[in-house]
Amino acid sequence: MNVFRLLLLLLLACAVTASAQRSDPPDRLPPNFTGDDPAILLRQLLDLRKRLLKSEFETTQAYEARIVEEKKKPLVDHRTIETSYLLVAHTVHAEYDADRQIMTFSLPVETNYDGEVSRDNIDNRVMTDLSRLAKYQVSLGGVTDPHVFFDRAPGLYSPQSDKEFTATAKLGVADARRLKTSAKAVLGVKFLEPYATGAYQEGGQFLVQVSDVLFFDPQTSIVLGKASFPRGKPYVTLPPSTPDYASYTKNPTFKWPRILAKPEATYSDEASRHHITGTVLLQLMFAETGQITQIRVLRELPYGLTERAIAAARQIRFEPAELNGRKVDYPMKVVYTFELH
Repeated sequence: MNVFRLLLLLLLACAVTASAQRSDPPDRLPPNFTGDDPAILLRQLLDLRKRLLKSEFETTQAYEARIVEEKKKPLVDHRTIETSYLLVAHTVHAEYDADRQIMTFSLPVETNYDGEVSRDNIDNRVMTDLSRLAKYQVSLGGVTDPHVFFDRAPGLYSPQSDKEFTATAKLGVADARRLKTSAKAVLGVKFLEPYATGAYQEGGQFLVQVSDVLFFDPQTSIVLGKASFPRGKPYVTLPPSTPDYASYTKNPTFKWPRILAKPEATYSDEASRHHITGTVLLQLMFAETGQITQIRVLRELPYGLTERAIAAARQIRFEPAELNGRKVDYPMKVVYTFELH
């Protein structure tokens, strides 16, 4: 039994009596369940990340021995970095089918990359934006709240569900009306190196492996549904089906995205010291929502310059592309040039 499931069994209380609306006894979380505190985790993970750096005065053998001991130290309570943790997301959407009395819960997932994520030539010691390390991300709250980054997870195994976790529950109208805006989700996660960063996200970014996603009622602590692996197919993600963007430009109604503001990328201190110059080439999705998504690095520079380019790209303001009078997503390449004056 893996660590998360053992932890979950310890957290879950005994099942309640089945109601007329549910045939099986539901699982229940502890009363007033809030999960692990992301602020505490961020502080502890950033501290651990610093401690895991190799000193110039350490031999490799001494460093490797110290790392083993560092990872055995408690992170929160008596749990170490090897333990699973529970993060609560407040960004759950819910849709109700009154005829069938079925409510569908979904937790939006943003896709950072179209294809496989390449970690070649990425220095985890100076990594400041975890979107380069993982294909997917989930916001635990608003734009400035913590974001969780990962490559694979239960429920993300088909084109129909590659951008959200989903689960359903049979509910009466009264409960459905209340849960329309109050349902939450809890992610069972294990942190992966480099664990976390607080540089580009006010609430922090966390790099994880997701093992479970549960939707629950914060008022009763009842687990409403689970996003789970299909039988025999754990950790499988298919690439999302993409439109034929090349055909867009052949349509006379097509209008290209119009960039309104493109902030410049600034030098990092380390890149300046090493006199690094050159260009970073990014492929960006100019989404119909007016946001930059699915950032893919096509050409990079060392010492944090790629991360500086990505941070600048996220601040681009633009008018989305249009096709047949409707706003549409459209990918374009953007270059950031770094020159020392």
